[in-house]
Amino acid sequence: MIIAAGGLVTPDDQTVPMVVFRFEALAFALEANFVQRVMPACEVRPLAVSARAFRGLVLFEAQLVPVLDPAAMFSQAPLPPLGLHSRFLLVKPQDRLLLLHTDAVDGVRHVPKASIRRPDWPADGMIRLHGIGHDDSDLIYIFDPARMLLPDEERTVDAAIREAAH
Repeated sequence: MIIAAGGLVTPDDQTVPMVVFRFEALAFALEANFVQRVMPACEVRPLAVSARAFRGLVLFEAQLVPVLDPAAMFSQAPLPPLGLHSRFLLVKPQDRLLLLHTDAVDGVRHVPKASIRRPDWPADGMIRLHGIGHDDSDLIYIFDPARMLLPDEERTVDAAIREAAH
C-alpha cells in the first residue's frame, strides 16, 4: 500500500503506477510504462547545444541517446557534474529513447488518478502535483517526456545527433 494525500491507496484501476525519482530537493514522477530501465550514469558526450535540459549524448546499444536533466527546467544554475550516485532512467516516449538524469530513484508509487490533471494550456511536458509526494510534498509529474524540450530545442538536439553520428 502507498500513503498519499487522503490516506492509503492500493494499486487498482483508480491509480497510476509512477516511478518516483529525485534530484536534490525536487521529486519527479513519471508513468511507469515509459520507463525501460534504471541504470548507473555513464560518461555523457557534451555538445554545444542550447537547450535548457540537454546534458549531451550517450551511446547506448549502438544508438546515440539524448540525456535530459529535468531539474534544469526549474533552475538557472549550471548543471552539476554527474557523480557516483547519479542514475539514468531510460525512457521511451513515442518512438525515441531518452535518458533522464537523477540522483535517486524512490521506486514505484501508485498515484490516485483523481490527483492527476493534465494542463489545459501548452506545457513543457511537466506539471506539479500537489500533496501526493511522500510527507505530503509535491511531485513534479512528467506527463510527456518527449515534450521536455521545446520544439526548436528538439530540432537542435536532433540535428546534433545526426551530426555526431557521422
